[in-house]
Amino acid sequence: MRILFLGEYSNLHNTLAKALRIVGHEVFVISDGDGWKGYENDVTLRRESNTLLGSIKYGTNLIKLLPFMRGFDVVQIINPVFIKMRTDKNRMLFDYLKKHNKSVFLGAFGSDYYIVKGSEDNNMLNYSEYYYDGRRAENDMINLQRFCWKETSRKELTQYIAQECNGIIACLYEYYKIYNSVFDDKVEYIPLPVEISEKRTSNMPESLDQINILIGIQKEREHLKGTDIVLPVLKQIANDYKYEVSLNAVYSLPYQLYIRQLEACNLLFDQLFSYTPAMNALIAMSKGIVVAGGGEEEMYDFIKEPILRPIINITPDRNSLYTQFENIIKEKQRLPLLSRQSIEFVEKHHNYISVAQKYLKFWKERM
Repeated sequence: MRILFLGEYSNLHNTLAKALRIVGHEVFVISDGDGWKGYENDVTLRRESNTLLGSIKYGTNLIKLLPFMRGFDVVQIINPVFIKMRTDKNRMLFDYLKKHNKSVFLGAFGSDYYIVKGSEDNNMLNYSEYYYDGRRAENDMINLQRFCWKETSRKELTQYIAQECNGIIACLYEYYKIYNSVFDDKVEYIPLPVEISEKRTSNMPESLDQINILIGIQKEREHLKGTDIVLPVLKQIANDYKYEVSLNAVYSLPYQLYIRQLEACNLLFDQLFSYTPAMNALIAMSKGIVVAGGGEEEMYDFIKEPILRPIINITPDRNSLYTQFENIIKEKQRLPLLSRQSIEFVEKHHNYISVAQKYLKFWKERM
């Protein structure tokens, strides 16, 4: 098949493209590399600025690519707003892709109207970045997300594309749960793909003197990831257990530089509000690094995993966060086992070749 991916989040499309090429398909990725993260692509479409000149340059480059975006068996877009232009331009391009290609699929891979709306519903999820500690989250970043997706034309764009696309892929359990409540006939959960080229073993020593903790912070998304809440707690832990804990906080590093920092730690804090490990967590786990983040029991049940429990589940309870991390230190003898289970979990559920096969099956059923 000829496959076109438009847009990038956390190296998802690029990783999936690599797997699909290995199994014999022709794949192209058009993206901006997910901004400063700098992920690989085949064609770079980047908006350099939000000025009028930046808009003209971006639009001109997009128009030049239109003839190339025809004749594909599958086109997959990363989000309803998959190009950095107004919603009407996104809709026009979506309609163009529908007309000139066999099928178009939507990724439920991040914030959109349905995910924001569902995340605020405490009957849908016990907690999220929009609702936790028994109350509605209130800060400038979260309120801006609410406004952008629920009160502007992004809402209608999401509804239109979700209705008109051939199918919807959700990469996290919680995203699937939300979308399935509205589009049960056209949504599928498919795990995130992780590039695994060889059998890995854990390098975690059986007796660990010091826990090296890494927290990666994206300044423009810290309220969404919960790092603004967790960082002060980790600093207090590092101060109170200065001989047992080393803390490394890094800010908005490009991917390759971030990986170097990741490989020097043995415990990663990922996300506070997630039920499911996302790409950052899975890459760490594939290297035998233990993750504190999203590992809810209902997620394990959903993916039918009866044995492996490699993730230290952290919940957004401000009163107990310190205790949750303190317990990791007190039970650090568990970390070597969790390290081995982390590698096994990723190999079992997220190997990019097996994930690619699931995409192919879903696409063929919906074309």
